[in-house]
Amino acid sequence: MGPGPYSLATRNLLPDLAGVASGVLNTIQKLGALVASTALGAFLQNRLAVALQDQAERRTGEIPPQFREQFVDGFSRASGGGLRVGAGQSGGDPQFPLGVPVERLERVEHQVFTPGFVDAMHPTLILPILVVLAAAGCLAIQSSPKPRPQTFEQPEDPSESKRARAIPS
Repeated sequence: MGPGPYSLATRNLLPDLAGVASGVLNTIQKLGALVASTALGAFLQNRLAVALQDQAERRTGEIPPQFREQFVDGFSRASGGGLRVGAGQSGGDPQFPLGVPVERLERVEHQVFTPGFVDAMHPTLILPILVVLAAAGCLAIQSSPKPRPQTFEQPEDPSESKRARAIPS
């Protein structure tokens, strides 16, 4: 498979710089993860807002005519103002209009959210795949490691090294 990213990043470093290089590399890795997760979340939010409104408009035929505009506006506001989904979240307390069966509205809401979320996830998953492919391409074009020059000199005459050690600095 080849050398890992840490090996590539530190292959030509002097040993006394290894600790500093490790700290810089870890910091860059953490910042990269932060930027990547933020970009992914923002892209998903954007796609989710578009997909939910699109799905809500498609499903308006299942809602009584007097409530259709309110139904689409509800999804537009929810996706534009930060829809809360996940464990323990309900997305807010919906105020159902009087005279409309709650089960029917909940079913239509589910039919809007589920395909809307899937439609939003498809393009969102392309972003990390492109980043991984770009990283693999960068690793593939790396040249083989060059030998590191020796950092010490050997004295030509062994007697000189004995004299150098005997003379205090």
